[in-house]
Amino acid sequence: MVNSRRTAKSHSALKNAILWPEPYPARDGVAKLMRKIESTRIQKSWPWLIVLALVLAGMTYLILSHIGSSVSSSAVIELDKDLISTNGLMIAFTGIIFTGMLAEIRFRTERAIQTSDQQRANRLERTSKALRKTALASFLFFALSLSDAIGNLPGPLSSPSSTFSLATTFVLSVALMVGGLVNLMIALAMIVSE
Repeated sequence: MVNSRRTAKSHSALKNAILWPEPYPARDGVAKLMRKIESTRIQKSWPWLIVLALVLAGMTYLILSHIGSSVSSSAVIELDKDLISTNGLMIAFTGIIFTGMLAEIRFRTERAIQTSDQQRANRLERTSKALRKTALASFLFFALSLSDAIGNLPGPLSSPSSTFSLATTFVLSVALMVGGLVNLMIALAMIVSE
């Protein structure tokens, strides 16, 4: 009888340990350190990712201008209409998503202050500043892409029978839009790694 009670207690303890494991402090500390290192690395490397995207866009421009691909004016108008609508959507999306991200960081900062974790509060404040810079850069990329797409419209509208270089009408607008998308992805990575 006594032996069966011990067995039942040990099974119960084993079941509780599997279902609700105790936190392992060393592993939690390592995870926090890895998140901090990853967040810092992302915050420092995001300008280089944008430079890489712009260099790739420049190479695409040079390749397309060397090949000499050209499109009709109606194709340019259709491409620019699509770019204008996409950039308008991305500008609105940028405002919405960064508002949500900054609200999340503010909530985490207040929670860290309540738990008296000043080191985490300082790190979250730096993340908030980095997110604001990333939001501004993303907005500028989308706005520049939108203005380039609008700037490409007068030529095809004034001479509908002409052809235009694909490199000058398409590559810069798309490259700037990709730069804005890279900024959005970097911001999402900063939020996830925090």
